[in-house]
Amino acid sequence: MASSGNVQFQGGLTVYVQAVSNATLTQQVTITPPSGSAAIFSGSGEGNIPMALTTAGFLTPPSNGTWASFTTPGSSNQLNTYNVACQSNKGPSDVESNQTTFQTPAGGNLYFALVVSEDSTDNDYNDSATFFTAWTTP
Repeated sequence: MASSGNVQFQGGLTVYVQAVSNATLTQQVTITPPSGSAAIFSGSGEGNIPMALTTAGFLTPPSNGTWASFTTPGSSNQLNTYNVACQSNKGPSDVESNQTTFQTPAGGNLYFALVVSEDSTDNDYNDSATFFTAWTTP
C-alpha cells in the first residue's frame, strides 16, 4: 500500500491544482515540491467537495474562483517531481496516480495528472482526488 504518489511536469509550466473530497472522514493531501515548503489541502464531504488550502506552501493560493497554482522551475528539458501524500483522520490512505500529456489540434500540449486515495475498505479510490492541469500554446 503506497501512501503517496508522484507527478512530474517539465520546467516553465504554470500548473493549476485542486483537491476534492468524496468521504465522510477528513481527508488531507500534502503536496511536496522538489524544493520549498509543502502545501496542504484538507476537507471532507461527499460529491467532489473542494478541499480548503490550509497551508499554501509553494502554491499561489486561489482567488476569485481560480485554482491554486505554481510555476515549475527550469526549462522545458527539465522534469520536476512533486510528491502527493494522502491520509484521512484514520491514518495513511492507499494512493494511486496517473498522468497524461497530449497535443491539442492547434499544436499546443495539455497536461493532466490525477492522484486518488482510498481511506477504508470500499475500494472506490475517490476519497480524495487531486487534479493537476497545465497547457502550452503553439
